[in-house]
Amino acid sequence: MSWIIEKRYKELLALHNWVLKQQLLLVGEPTTALPPFPEAPIFDSRDIKEIAVERKKPLENYLNYLFSVPSIVNQNQFKIFFETYRTQTMTNKKVLIPLPERDFDLTQVAVLWKILKANGIKVEFASELGATSIVNPDHLKKPDLLNVSMFYPAFEPRRYFMELEKDPSFNSPVPFSEINANEYTGMVLIAGNTANVKHYLECKLLQSKVQDFWALKRPLGAIGQAVLIMVRTVDINAKHPLIHYKRTTCYPKLIEFVGKLNPFGSSSIYIETVEDEVIRQLSGPQFFNTSRDVFWDSLFDLNGFTCQDDWYLSARWEGDAYTFSTAFTKMILDCAFEYQPPPEETNSKESNE
Repeated sequence: MSWIIEKRYKELLALHNWVLKQQLLLVGEPTTALPPFPEAPIFDSRDIKEIAVERKKPLENYLNYLFSVPSIVNQNQFKIFFETYRTQTMTNKKVLIPLPERDFDLTQVAVLWKILKANGIKVEFASELGATSIVNPDHLKKPDLLNVSMFYPAFEPRRYFMELEKDPSFNSPVPFSEINANEYTGMVLIAGNTANVKHYLECKLLQSKVQDFWALKRPLGAIGQAVLIMVRTVDINAKHPLIHYKRTTCYPKLIEFVGKLNPFGSSSIYIETVEDEVIRQLSGPQFFNTSRDVFWDSLFDLNGFTCQDDWYLSARWEGDAYTFSTAFTKMILDCAFEYQPPPEETNSKESNE
């Protein structure tokens, strides 16, 4: 059996460094069993094709070894990197991602969708009127000297988004009015950092659906500015915000301040910072958690910051997307609930096949 992969050398090097860092070899397997990874010559006058041919056999040996080690093959990072999840059986677990009508954050959505799908979890989307949501157009631009910043999506999330655009659920979202919380194992709230998401953050209809979902005590997540929805949604029984007594994080004041200074970035949505409003709505400052490190995480470096309290998970910004998505996926897989489609829906699918 042969297969072809198209990866840049630095992507394969990141994979190699991850394997070494995580020590994912089989128990009792000596580290020396790992074949040598072909190095990149610093100075070499030979033709690039000649160098590629020389690397080919050692690289094949290296990759064949990785595919023979279950403790590596079963990792999220490996499945996503080599797309091996495409042959995985789907579960009856479903996650709903309500989106703003426009300008949602590309990284938050694309990375979450990719990692959930890699674990056999079905993903559905929702928008207020059932129309396809529009990503922040700035996130699709090619980087140049003017728009490269700490807010610009990395290469991989943009590639994931190109795949996401072909997903039927993304192109046919559920209207907010038709959301039935009982059908989903989990829900994640996603936002963005432009004035166009303001209506989404204040939408009473969406808040009512979040309230329904919260009552089920199933995994519920929020990233960045979307944490505002959690503090603006009032618990009808306790008469205070849903997360009044829950630990949370949110979009950091530091990043919001940097965004104001960035002439190519987006302006703040409100006069009060997201962090200040969230802290004000909590029972006390002890319920607020954050980290001042604002480095981007990645598929092979889960160094982002998240905060979990029972069934609720929050993250600060898109730089935490891989860490958040991995943690939320684990919550979904650990959740006992699986959606059981009614008989007529099952029969309809079988007849179509």
